[in-house]
Amino acid sequence: MDENVDLAIPEEFKNIITSYRGAAVIIAGSPRDDDHVMKISAAFKEQGIRHMIKAVSAHKQEEESRAVRTNYDAVRGLLAYVFVAGRTDAMSGGHSFNTYRPGISCPPDHPNDTCLRNPAQSSNAYIAKPRNVATFLAALFDALEPGVEGKVNLLLGSPDLPTSHLDSLINMFPKYGVAHVSLEAHTFNDATSMRHLLDDHPATINVVVDQPGSKLQWLVSQAGAPTIYNCPVKLTPPQMKEELTDLPAAYIYDPENVARFVAQAFTALDPKYKEAILTMNTKKVGENVVYNNKHAGKVY
Repeated sequence: MDENVDLAIPEEFKNIITSYRGAAVIIAGSPRDDDHVMKISAAFKEQGIRHMIKAVSAHKQEEESRAVRTNYDAVRGLLAYVFVAGRTDAMSGGHSFNTYRPGISCPPDHPNDTCLRNPAQSSNAYIAKPRNVATFLAALFDALEPGVEGKVNLLLGSPDLPTSHLDSLINMFPKYGVAHVSLEAHTFNDATSMRHLLDDHPATINVVVDQPGSKLQWLVSQAGAPTIYNCPVKLTPPQMKEELTDLPAAYIYDPENVARFVAQAFTALDPKYKEAILTMNTKKVGENVVYNNKHAGKVY
């Protein structure tokens, strides 16, 4: 491992994490991403989000990249990761699977659909603009109150959403320990009709499920609670540019990854969510163990 990679976490930053006020680590794939990283950092400073910055390549420094994440994950408290990787993003998927904390992809070359090609359980969200990353995390940190049961408002926009997609999404939440899920079908005409999304429960994440072209996720995100946008089709780069460029919500395509990201956020509320995430990880990796045992010792 490269000894030049600084793995130390200052006591000041540890204290911020353990205080549950909310903190972030920006992990860039290269110093060449510095302009974009500094935009995220400036947006965090405006929101009062304390943060640290690391540059570790997922392609070229696999061991070091893992060590950075492992070090931060060992500190209990409220923390999120922001992944800054352009071209082929190998960072977001690997980290978001192996951590129990929420991670957001904010690539320097939006629209970058390689951030969205990760399989189920690689649960990074996607936010295009640095200021919207800060807005989302500020709302998330404000919503999370340790000891309060987490809640999801599942908001359905279009009447023609595929039943298979909705069933998959709804069935995934219990597997990650998320039991408090309300289901509503709405088309909101103005932001004032969404106050109930905040008033009834403090630790709430809104999940808007709708077809591309909808404006529901824009309206819901203005209510103030952290909002995830999920649609039943994987967005193409032109659609990403149209749908996500200015969106203050976090975009996640895969239904399981929506549930997993929510659970990763809720780990700050209760350790049961972390246990559920690790259990699902073990099950997933176990599939490879079974397959490898099937072929063990065989030369073809």
